[in-house]
Amino acid sequence: MMIADNTGKEITLRGILLCGTMDAPAKCLLQNFVQFNGFSGCPCCLETGTSVKTSEKGHTLTYPFNREILLKGYCDERTHANTLQHAYNAHKSRLEGNYAPVNGVKGYSWLMFVPGFDIIKGIAIDYMHCVLLGIMKMLMTLWFDKAHASEPWNISKKVELVDKRLLSVSPPNCISRSPRSIVKDLSHWKASEFRSFLFFYGIPCLWNILPEEYLQHFILFIEAISLLDQRSISPQALVKAGSLLPHFCLRVEALYGKRYETFNLHCLLHLPECVKNISPLWSCSCFWFEDFNEDLRKMFHGTQKIELQIAFSVCVQQKIPELIPFLPTGSTSKEFFEHMTGSSSSLKCQREKISKRSYALGALSPAHLSKPITDAIENILGANITQAFSFKRIQIERYVIHSKSYVNVSHRNSCTIYVDNVGLVEVRVFVKVFVRCPNPLKCTKKCCCKLPHYFGISDCIFETVANIAISTDRFTHCNPQHVLPVRRKQCSTTFPITAVNELRVLVDCGHKDFMFICKLPNQWEKD
Repeated sequence: MMIADNTGKEITLRGILLCGTMDAPAKCLLQNFVQFNGFSGCPCCLETGTSVKTSEKGHTLTYPFNREILLKGYCDERTHANTLQHAYNAHKSRLEGNYAPVNGVKGYSWLMFVPGFDIIKGIAIDYMHCVLLGIMKMLMTLWFDKAHASEPWNISKKVELVDKRLLSVSPPNCISRSPRSIVKDLSHWKASEFRSFLFFYGIPCLWNILPEEYLQHFILFIEAISLLDQRSISPQALVKAGSLLPHFCLRVEALYGKRYETFNLHCLLHLPECVKNISPLWSCSCFWFEDFNEDLRKMFHGTQKIELQIAFSVCVQQKIPELIPFLPTGSTSKEFFEHMTGSSSSLKCQREKISKRSYALGALSPAHLSKPITDAIENILGANITQAFSFKRIQIERYVIHSKSYVNVSHRNSCTIYVDNVGLVEVRVFVKVFVRCPNPLKCTKKCCCKLPHYFGISDCIFETVANIAISTDRFTHCNPQHVLPVRRKQCSTTFPITAVNELRVLVDCGHKDFMFICKLPNQWEKD
């Protein structure tokens, strides 16, 4: 592609298509395969599937776990080369007048001829639709729907207790959606809500309610997906997920029945290889694209000529930056523009840099520190404190962390953090202090008395409850380390803000002697 730079000189740009992501129906159309609910509909392997009777007149296509290949659960994999051959044979049969798809391939796709692109390995499995809106929604429907009340896995009689636990959770502000009722709103849950239940709320809310065999089975699923959704994934994590998911899929028939060995369940077997070929689940999910649907919806306001409305809106948005310098300073038009775009300085939060990755947020207030806290800070700094100020929030990379003194938000808990060399704590307040000058006669701008020091103060730490084992599966050695059973311990702790590592999710469901703290898989995923 040829473009011109600022000087008018032409520059040649070359790109390569690395991967694509979409839901299952769109994937079938793009790859020119049969529908995912048809025989040989898997886009990753050559399993044909089996028709299972669901009622007197109803049938559904399932993909039973292939017990002849226990390590994988499926037969031969599709490759770019054999897919091209299948497309050739299907196209040839069309020309000969006896058309039939070959191993699920209906014919050629334009993507097969994009240079350097692999039509099989280059198409990701979207975990938003497959895992969250697929498997997670299916499991919760089986557990809580009264239509399955006679089944051993169904806990619809205890759904009010699960609801009570779920609605008592106060998530941090990085989780945009607060928990909603299972009884009233499960059919309206978004994918991000199923993700929160999978990673954070599931184990605490189902603890001692879901039958143990089914809970342990669910925990296999939780750990496998959390391993594949991390910020970075080690080879060991890939191997572990590759052993957990086949074990999870293998047991579905015995626990729930053949009817539920669905296409989405079968796709779980291919997830580790997909992550190995492309990237972690969060980086190739449809969350990123679904997030832009709202922006796209704002670009048209009627039902006629929608494509022209969108094109016009895009042109307006591209032209606005060129018109900004022509707005008179102090004019009503300038004020209106700043109000609409949020660019007015009055709308910006006061922010003070602490380190490369951390900032103090909000106004500072004079603070009167107690003697134990003063002694603790002076012991760390090795100097006497002359001034102290308090503030209520900090920002660590993309996360905003609140202290317990921040009362503007009542239904959120963003004060549970992990601190290096300290552990899990609940922050009470943040302070900024200055120390006494060691040599007033030779004091300079770079003197230590001019440099601020920032600390967090906590009156509560969390210690792990060692006698509670979340997973008891000895076959796979499942151990979801991102979920920890803990209990509070009253203990005053002072630590540098630079030692704050990350925000954690505190899930206190009212269990008598313990609660759970969960680690966020990554900080980049769209919500």
